[in-house]
Amino acid sequence: WYWCAIQSLTKEELENAVPGCTGVTAETQYNLRLLHHEKVLEPTKAAELIVSEIAVAADPRVVESLIQIWVLNCFEYSDDPQAYSTYFFSSFMSHSC
Repeated sequence: WYWCAIQSLTKEELENAVPGCTGVTAETQYNLRLLHHEKVLEPTKAAELIVSEIAVAADPRVVESLIQIWVLNCFEYSDDPQAYSTYFFSSFMSHSC
């Protein structure tokens, strides 16, 4: 989920990031952030480490919210290679309460 969260940062948030980080558009990230997750008041140490080591231009709270989004809303897409995806309708229906 960490890698999914990193790749869900915008290109601007990934400025000067380690090679291999491509990012998403602001619109795609906005849509992801519509999915179920708790409000982030403080980032976890994992989110802070990701920012300090990989995505130095990102806000740790944004990284934390993206981690939560992937943990709570992703579905296994394939086994080989291991991959995850989000499906908006399924996620909205799962968290409709």
